[in-house]
Amino acid sequence: MENLRYKSTLVELAPNVIDRFLTANFPGIIRWVSAVNETEWVCFGETSRFLFAAEAQTALASLPETAVTPRCFGALPFDHRKWNELPAWVMPQLTITKLGSEWIGLVIQSQTDNQSTQTIIDHYLNRIDGKKPEQEFDAGFSSLIELSATYDRWKWLIHNLQTEIAERRLRKAVLSRREIWRLPNPLHFSSLFDTMRRRSPHCYRFLFPAGAEVLIGASPERLFSIRNGRITVDALAGTRRRGTTEAEDRILAEELLNSEKDREEQRIVVETLTQNLQQLCSSCSVVPDPTIKKTNHVQHLYTELQGELRNDISVDEILHLLHPTPATGGDPKEDALAFLARYESHSRLYFAGPVGWVDRENAEFAVAIRSAILYETYAALYAGVGVVAGSNASSEWYETTLKLQPMWNLLFGGVR
Repeated sequence: MENLRYKSTLVELAPNVIDRFLTANFPGIIRWVSAVNETEWVCFGETSRFLFAAEAQTALASLPETAVTPRCFGALPFDHRKWNELPAWVMPQLTITKLGSEWIGLVIQSQTDNQSTQTIIDHYLNRIDGKKPEQEFDAGFSSLIELSATYDRWKWLIHNLQTEIAERRLRKAVLSRREIWRLPNPLHFSSLFDTMRRRSPHCYRFLFPAGAEVLIGASPERLFSIRNGRITVDALAGTRRRGTTEAEDRILAEELLNSEKDREEQRIVVETLTQNLQQLCSSCSVVPDPTIKKTNHVQHLYTELQGELRNDISVDEILHLLHPTPATGGDPKEDALAFLARYESHSRLYFAGPVGWVDRENAEFAVAIRSAILYETYAALYAGVGVVAGSNASSEWYETTLKLQPMWNLLFGGVR
């Protein structure tokens, strides 16, 4: 890691300047809204990049404590073998976040950077196109470019996977599929994100540059969070659609809670995560029975796990141990990943990878599901589904369609 020291400056910004930043429309912006407390971060530029979370945390520890705790943000590919190829951890040059009801800015510079904070702020204001899009997306002009799997191939994949399960080589694997759609109009990133934020409460909402592309999503699933040495992990598995009435919604939730197939899928996730936490923690606890976690389109079985982290455990170690959980990879992990590498015809890229932030001591990561990767003229939408012994190809196809729906609605409007 570079032997650099950093300095930070809190900046009060006028309301009209805040509005310009919040409506900015260029693809290098990082945006993050926590599902836990709705804390929102909007980040511009980069002062530095780091290959490992530990390097980012060391750099952050060199900054003075202020009302805004500096953070580094990262989006990692699903394939952990690619994590060491590029420095994914970004220390933003300008961060805007909300403290109570007030927005405040934080500028981070290297100690050798002699620019004034106003010069840095003006640089980003000059890049901003704060206008809303003149033309709304029109689903009538969108077109499907590519399916990663036809329904016939999907059935064949499920059959092969269930053969592996029947022969006890796997307990579970998570198959994904990808749809590539042409974008009918240029994207306006802030409008897109703000719409997603409103439509997906209680989810982790994120917008991250991912190479030349942009990763966007609203995930109900926390990979883990760390607060004052305590780690919290989500086990999320099993899915039903939302009901059209409150009564139907309750019936579907009860059906999910009583489904042996879905309970088994959830059990596998909880068992594995419990074993992981026992390696990481001096003590851990698990809620004994799953509850229901609801999003606007679907509902899931949900179990929360917590533990007291050992002092010698790093964020990088936690990421490598937990990712992918059986909710996005399978069980046993390495055998499931080998199956997916052999049979999935598309690259997941950032789909279902870790996305989140670290500060000097704490961290928060979501699993990048219910997400899409945005290119200049098209979008790649992803969804996955856990397959166990009792799975049915038709039901699992329908489940992936439900999971694709929110992002499709966001980009194109209407109903598929």
